[in-house]
Amino acid sequence: MYANDGNAITNETMFIHDYETILMIYSEYRAKKWIITYIPPVLLFIGTFGNIFSFVILRKSMMRVSTYFYLAVLALADLVVLYLGLLRLWTGEITGVDIRNKNNWICKITIFLTYTISDFSVWLIVAVTVERYIAVCHPLKASILCSVQRARMVTVSVLLILIATNSHFLWTVHVSDKSYLNESARCEAVPKHAFLLNQVWPWVDTVLYSFAPYILLFNLNFWIIKQVLSAKKCRTQLQHCTSGRNNHLQKRLPSEGCIKLTIMLLAVSFSFIVTTFPVNIYLILESLWKKESGLRLLARQALISTIAELLMYVNHCINFYLYCATGKKFRNHIEKLLCKFKKYRRSHSGYSMSNHHVTRVSFSTGRSSIRHCGNEIRLLTKKQMTRL
Repeated sequence: MYANDGNAITNETMFIHDYETILMIYSEYRAKKWIITYIPPVLLFIGTFGNIFSFVILRKSMMRVSTYFYLAVLALADLVVLYLGLLRLWTGEITGVDIRNKNNWICKITIFLTYTISDFSVWLIVAVTVERYIAVCHPLKASILCSVQRARMVTVSVLLILIATNSHFLWTVHVSDKSYLNESARCEAVPKHAFLLNQVWPWVDTVLYSFAPYILLFNLNFWIIKQVLSAKKCRTQLQHCTSGRNNHLQKRLPSEGCIKLTIMLLAVSFSFIVTTFPVNIYLILESLWKKESGLRLLARQALISTIAELLMYVNHCINFYLYCATGKKFRNHIEKLLCKFKKYRRSHSGYSMSNHHVTRVSFSTGRSSIRHCGNEIRLLTKKQMTRL
């Protein structure tokens, strides 16, 4: 229980460290504690459901279409980021125990994997955007440069580079034995590497996680959008002509399915920019705030930092919902999957009845399911010959 202007504040569901007691008198810090206590489980539920569902739907196509391969791997990477980062952050907040402080190897491995997988997720978005740029702006080269085999090579290469880049965490961090704010141990930089991790690496990480991807995504998306608008205009003009020359020109334009898939992936890349931009702004402002002092300023910094960090984790939760909102074929795959699930449930539930009734129910259920799903399955079968 903490007092604020004579009003009692009860925090039965929040773990309050001793050093936080004095900050709890400020509304900004209480808001920070409320957000970090109740928002992460919602994000974990949304992200877990969305990423697993995305992988289940995309895995059947990942062996045939390179874009789906990237998106399926991205779903797994986002899931790992949520459980290595957000789950650890939340459990540490409600229990007061950060798993990274348990021992040296947990400290090293957790930080190494968190940085590596989060960077990997971002650069997968860059890789799939590069592929979209090739497919839209250079469609004649897409069949060669946008293969599943090449996508595997790019994915493995990016992962190996990021592993090498972040491998220094295996020896530059450790669990310190010194007391820090009444805590007996803390996962932090080894003293001789403190300057590297506290002064140099934040800027390296910002460039690797944000600034470099921003520059690439802005430029690639600019040319993609320009080409999509130009292709739509040109296709409209060519539809009124049937000459061989115009037919040849149409083949040089990205297909309608390619444009639809491009729109879906543009939503993914722009959502990454929007959700991670506040973190970069906070890092810049933090360097200015450090020149001042005061408990209220610390409370405000904690609130802004928490909002920016959770918004960053939103990026790893929402791709499934962006696919649903912007991808027609993705929605069709969901409907097909739900249709199969309903058909399985109806046919499976019939076995609990008598033999005669089972036969009648199974027959009628299967027939009605065929009628209900027939048009959809035929539509999906036809679309298998076109690449989105």
